[in-house]
Order: sequence, then structure tokens, then C-alpha cells
Amino acid sequence: MLFFVFVAPACFALDFTAGLGKNKELLLFSKCEMKDWGSDRKLPGRPGPNDKLRLVGSSTLDFDTEANIGILDIWSGTVSAANKNNLKLNKELQFIVPGLDNEGVLSLKKSKMTCNGGVRISCHGGSRSLGKCVISLDDSSLLINRNFVSAFPLDGNAGFFNNKGRRGGIVLDLKGKSLMEIGGSLAHDLQLIDNAKDLTFTVKLSEQNGNIPLLRFEKAANLAPVDVEIELKNAPAKGTHSLIELDYRRQKLEKFRSLKLNGRAYTLGDEFDLGGRTAAIKIAAAKSPTSKDRSTANDLVLEVK
Repeated sequence: MLFFVFVAPACFALDFTAGLGKNKELLLFSKCEMKDWGSDRKLPGRPGPNDKLRLVGSSTLDFDTEANIGILDIWSGTVSAANKNNLKLNKELQFIVPGLDNEGVLSLKKSKMTCNGGVRISCHGGSRSLGKCVISLDDSSLLINRNFVSAFPLDGNAGFFNNKGRRGGIVLDLKGKSLMEIGGSLAHDLQLIDNAKDLTFTVKLSEQNGNIPLLRFEKAANLAPVDVEIELKNAPAKGTHSLIELDYRRQKLEKFRSLKLNGRAYTLGDEFDLGGRTAAIKIAAAKSPTSKDRSTANDLVLEVK
């Protein structure tokens, strides 16, 4: 009698770790040393479509070539950067960001990242303070197919962070011709909602060379606890330009935790001069040709006359 055993390729997924050196390092994805997590065993080759890549220490990992991996795990104190390269994540983008004033950064410049899974932001159990997850897009796109979730463990800190007024949390920093699209829902940890003194979810949208970035949510997204900062210097073409789009028709957009224009508090609907033109930021229906819902007034737009 013959027995056949089939083993799924995912069973052979490896756990690559970069940045284990004691010093601050600039690492190149194409040739830096990577080890197996939890051991000193060097791993050959580069992470593949089923594998996990974890960046630790105080390192910057430069994706100097295109990459197709399973999971990218970014820890506090590290930067994962790409310039003019395309990255694909088949599973998930993760951030582990404990520690006051620490940042875990994903920086894309003239690049594209596609994440077939979701984004998860967390910290170690027992963390008493929270750093920042920073996603920076400069003329780049980040397409996320599933949910964007922050979930911080309650054990060891009784569910409370004390950042001494120096806010940790999440920063989405979009510049120029950038697009960040979240295909799933936006799910906040309750501490981001209840502890505004120490935690923030900040969305920064900066015009660059007349180009306006766009943040789009395809499903439920509560933006009431979000701090929005908009930077405008040059006037784009006349018309209506989307800043934040909510494609889910039942999702209301009425207010933010705070709203600033060029560093100052701004009231929705107030007109201002933008390069000799009259402009205003409003909640209205999106007019962009790529929007899936151009009839519901639940989008943040810039109107230029």
C-alpha cells in the first residue's frame, strides 16, 4: 500500500531577521546578512513569497531591488525604505512600536507597494509607552487589500500607556502624487480613541509640485479620532481635488479630532488664498474619476476656483 503525503509550501516559510548588529547600520536588501529569528544561523538567499522579513535594532533597510515576500515586520528604531522600486507583500505588513519617542518607519519614494493582506500595528506585552508607526509616501502608492488595525496588548500595562504627553501612535504622511488605498476596514485600538493626550492617529497630506495626495478607504473607517494636517503651497488646477475618500456609503464623515492647514487650526468651509486663487476644504462628494462613490457627501475635498 502506498501513502502520499502532500506538504503545503507555506510549511516551509522561513523567518528572516535583519539588523541584529549592535551598531546603527544601512543595509541593502540585495546583499545584507540575514539570520533565522531566535538563532545565530545565517539564512541563504533572500526572503521569498511565503517568508517573513523582520527588521530590528537601529537599522535602515534599503530595498535596492524589487521584492516579493510574505510578511514585512518593522520594529521601533528601524526604517524600511524603497526608492524607485516595487514591493509586494503576499500576507501582511506589521509594525511593533513600543518605546517613548521611537519610530518604526516605512518610507516609499517613487515606489509602489502592494499588500495582499492587511496592516497590523502593535507593541510588546508589558510596554509602558508607545512609539510611532510612520508610513511615508513621496510620489508613491501603497495598496492594502484588507484591514488596517491597531491592537495593543493589555497585559502588563493595565491597558494604559503613559507617554508623558509626547504622543505615540500612527502617522500616515502622504506627499505629492501619492495614493494610499485601504481595501478593508479601519479598526482603532480603544486607547487611540480614549487617550488623546498620549496617543494620536495623524494623517498628513502635503501638496508637492501642484500634486495632491489621496487617502482612500473602501470600507468602514471612523475618522472622528484622527488628527488631519494639510500642507498647501502651490495651487493645483481649478476644480475639486480629493484628499480623503470614503467609498463606503454608510460611513459618515462629520468631523476630525483636529484639522490644521499649513500649521494652523482650520475650520471646514473657510475660504483662503492659494496661489492667487480662492480655495476651501470641505466635506462633499468626491469628483475623481477613480472614486467608486461620487454621490455621497462623505469625502474630504479641496475646491479651487
